[in-house]
Amino acid sequence: MITSPHVHVFGDGECKIELETLKVVRTVDANKAESRRALRIVRNSRDILMRRWTELHG
Repeated sequence: MITSPHVHVFGDGECKIELETLKVVRTVDANKAESRRALRIVRNSRDILMRRWTELHG
């Protein structure tokens, strides 16, 4: 199964964010404020997260 580069951000809930598009593609028990905060964190660390995802998944 091939998946696009993404991360899961956990807090009170969970957000799955695609690294290429910077879109929240799934939330579980995360409100809009948490989703925005998660997206901001991922946006600010995108290059590092993309490199790490590639190291782990090829």
